[in-house]
Amino acid sequence: MLMGLSIKQIAQDKRATAMGFFQAIYGLGMFAGPVLMGIIGDLFSLKYGFICIGCIALLTALLSKVLIKERI
Repeated sequence: MLMGLSIKQIAQDKRATAMGFFQAIYGLGMFAGPVLMGIIGDLFSLKYGFICIGCIALLTALLSKVLIKERI
């Protein structure tokens, strides 16, 4: 749903570019997540890595709720 909302306000002729940008950022997250988990796992333990990833997920969920303006 968020992927669709990310290009909703983009002009029709620029949506392919916007989706490419979205996928590039998504790809960075797919790379950075395991790297972050590995660093935290090496420094502390996997338990703290999962707590950190969970906190990041909660933060992004809250940001999505706050930043996405609902139109009725």
